[in-house]
Formats: sequence, structure tokens, C-alpha cells
Amino acid sequence: MGDQSSESHEFGVKITWKGGKEGIITLEGKPELPLTSPAQWAGKPDGYSPHDLFLSAVTGCFITTFATMMKRAKQPLTAHQVSGRGLVRKHPEGGFHFTDI
Repeated sequence: MGDQSSESHEFGVKITWKGGKEGIITLEGKPELPLTSPAQWAGKPDGYSPHDLFLSAVTGCFITTFATMMKRAKQPLTAHQVSGRGLVRKHPEGGFHFTDI
């Protein structure tokens, strides 16, 4: 990933919308991911919704940071599991947003 002592790191993603409730997430050098609206909003059950990916990012950030801290403490993790859940509620002014993670 490059020099970790750098003051900044840039990440990029490309999303191509295929129509309806489907798109493709593309990151250079990585397999494509199918993107869809959540199943609650008629999305496809085999795709990843932005909600899935947001919770994956939060949970993934937590576990990788924890593993790094343990390694620095000379206690590397050989196995660990973290689960994440989020609650999306309708906002009084319209739309939906995460209220709890």
C-alpha cells in the first residue's frame, strides 16, 4: 500500500450504473463487486448495497486497526472475528439515515 508514514493516502473507486437497481463497483487491480439497492428497496439479494459496504468499512476499519495495535504490542492476532450491525431509520425531514452502528 505504500509508505505508511505519509501524511495522506488517496483511494479511488469507479461505479458504473447498469440501470434499474444494479451497478458494478470497480477498483483497479481488484475483482468487480455487484452493487444494488438494499433488498428492502427492491434490490437484488446477491449484490452488495451501499449499506452493506458502509457497515463492512466500519467493521473492517475496526478489526484492521485492532490487529495493528495488537501487532505493535507484540501480541499478533492469529484469528479474530468482528460483527457489525446498523439501524437505518426514516428521517423526519425525508430520506433515511443510519442512526446506530
